[in-house]
Amino acid sequence: MKKGAKTLVWVIALIITVVLFILFIALISGILSYYYFSNEVKTYSAAVVSAPFYLTAWKVDTAGVSLELKNNGGEDYTIKSVEVSGCGKTTPQAAISEGEIRTFNITCSLTKGEAFKEDITITYSKENSALDLASTGSMTQTVG
Repeated sequence: MKKGAKTLVWVIALIITVVLFILFIALISGILSYYYFSNEVKTYSAAVVSAPFYLTAWKVDTAGVSLELKNNGGEDYTIKSVEVSGCGKTTPQAAISEGEIRTFNITCSLTKGEAFKEDITITYSKENSALDLASTGSMTQTVG
């Protein structure tokens, strides 16, 4: 191969490399601008409470919060209150057997599209006990 042909191949390879680099930077810029400069509220959906209860499902909408609790303890309990900070409290005085699932609704006015990050407190007692116990947790979700 002649000296001039080698130089031409080198120049073409350099041009292709520069073009690919520019396309890569444009792609990364587009992705970053979407995630960091978008006006949308991006909130993941997560909720957890401590033992002996487990959240099997939850919903946050403009009318309030609904929690579906499962008794994962080895005994029966009486749920005295379910409170979600930033929303309110319900006092059902509901018996919940081992393995049973119950739904609790807390009514409040929320704004659609806003991030909802609040704490959960479940006050309960063991069967035939006057001592109040607490299960705590938190939830994060965009109001639907």
